[in-house]
Amino acid sequence: MNEFGDLHSRADNGEVEAELAVGEAYELGNGVLQDYAEAIRWYRQAAEQNSSAAALNLGYMYASGRGVAKDHAEANRWFRTAADQGNLDAQLTLAGSYATGSGVRQDTTEAVRWYRKAAEQGSIQAQLYLGWAYSSGIGVPSDRSEAVRWYSRAAASGSASAQSNVGLMYASGAGVPKNEGEAVEWFRKAADQGNADGEYNLGVMYANGRGVEKNDPEAGKWYRKAADHGSADGAFDLGSMYYSGRGVEKDETAALKWWRRAAELGSPAAQYKIGNLFATGGGIPKDPVEAAKWYRMAAGLGHIDAQASLGDLYVKGEGVEKDGVEGLAYFIIAASSGQDYASRTRLIYIKRLGPELAQKAKNRADVIGQEIEAKKARLAAAPP
Repeated sequence: MNEFGDLHSRADNGEVEAELAVGEAYELGNGVLQDYAEAIRWYRQAAEQNSSAAALNLGYMYASGRGVAKDHAEANRWFRTAADQGNLDAQLTLAGSYATGSGVRQDTTEAVRWYRKAAEQGSIQAQLYLGWAYSSGIGVPSDRSEAVRWYSRAAASGSASAQSNVGLMYASGAGVPKNEGEAVEWFRKAADQGNADGEYNLGVMYANGRGVEKNDPEAGKWYRKAADHGSADGAFDLGSMYYSGRGVEKDETAALKWWRRAAELGSPAAQYKIGNLFATGGGIPKDPVEAAKWYRMAAGLGHIDAQASLGDLYVKGEGVEKDGVEGLAYFIIAASSGQDYASRTRLIYIKRLGPELAQKAKNRADVIGQEIEAKKARLAAAPP
């Protein structure tokens, strides 16, 4: 009898581990022809004998629709079965389902409950989530001291992301006494592991002389490392250093290169800067169409100066088709956040357009504003 035949025989006799192994063999096609339906049959038999690993695998099969019709509710039923038995992977999976609303009603409180169980088993992922949840007040009341406790547990296990977050808590005095020297040490630990946030935050400390002696070239070095590892803030600040010649030789071409990278990584500040360069011809050929494109990106992420600048392009018809209603709408949005130019210009165009068109602009501003707030809320609520 070959190895699979022996395993199958033991499974036929009700040996739970063998049932699980046979299910995995059928799922993966390991020593036998791949057969998802057979995999499910054996996983189910093992799960009914309290194999948490089999219950977890059964959940994955339902979640992916392999061998059965895709059914997230049924998947989560099996994830819960495994999680209730203490299976760490199942607890993390179930927590993620509640955090995102995948197959269940979104419930951040329930997500925290399952992440806590996983965190207590040593899951760094869960500890990070709890640190973020307590810091942001999502799923639990905001508690910075508790956030520090969970971040510190993950940091002690070597998590660079957690180390950077502990550094932020010390830098701001959130949940711990403010200690910029301690913050620098935590940022350095994260940075030494190539963590972009740690590298960027360390650059900020050098740029501002916080916890270390002020050193612009050293700040630029860490901003560059952060940018190379995907930090939009690092790329933006490095671009700003090149534009002003602070800590590096002034180079507007290099500034645009790094601002463009930051913009592509989603930095509204960089998108606005690039819009300004194209609008004014600062070091590059003037191009109002490109200016409008970049202003629109930044405006959509809530950058109030970009909103005012985009409004200006619409009322003047530069780079976009002239549209006083659309322009006034952007002035209204920017003015609602206190942007000075928009606040003054808004009143001028309300009078210029008249009551009917001004009301259309206000209605349009409500729609655009809701879209911006929804986008900002999605970004703010995204877990680590």
